Amino acid sequence: MGRRSEERIDVITADDIRRAKAKARNHKLPTSTKMAIGRWKERHPKTTFIELAERYHCSQSQAVRAVKDYQAGRLHTRPRNTPRKKISELVKTLTSEQLLSEQFKYCVAALEADKDLNLLQRVSLLEKLTFMRKTLQQITLTDHMKAADANIVALIIRRYLPEASDDDVIKIYHEAKQAHLLGER
Repeated sequence: MGRRSEERIDVITADDIRRAKAKARNHKLPTSTKMAIGRWKERHPKTTFIELAERYHCSQSQAVRAVKDYQAGRLHTRPRNTPRKKISELVKTLTSEQLLSEQFKYCVAALEADKDLNLLQRVSLLEKLTFMRKTLQQITLTDHMKAADANIVALIIRRYLPEASDDDVIKIYHEAKQAHLLGER
């Protein structure tokens, strides 16, 4: 009366295969691959995340995360080897007006150079740049007038000339200042 030994047979199911493939694909993606996934999804919006995962040999969740990071701009970082200007040097050499003006020019140029932005992102950035331009014009207006009540003078000029731009206000102010200086002599 011997004991009957039961043999254990392992059956590999399709679910086991899927898990093994997913585990093999769950390695950390390099930033360059994440950028490539984001660019591909931006240029081919009808591509599913499953297709992206197969194309770039990663998991679906990694593809989703890469696209979200790309769209949020978290992958667009400055390379580490690029030298940074010291803040103290910039403060000594440039005024706040010059710094803001340089940043504005840089942002407009970057927006113009990036043709891959979708329409909603482009409109959002243009709104921010418009606000930045208005702020720059207000700083310029105050600096040109060199007076504590520059905003009051601008309001008075705009009361009589409502369509006057900031450049017009500065021009009128300088003309009045020159007339005043010539009248005193």
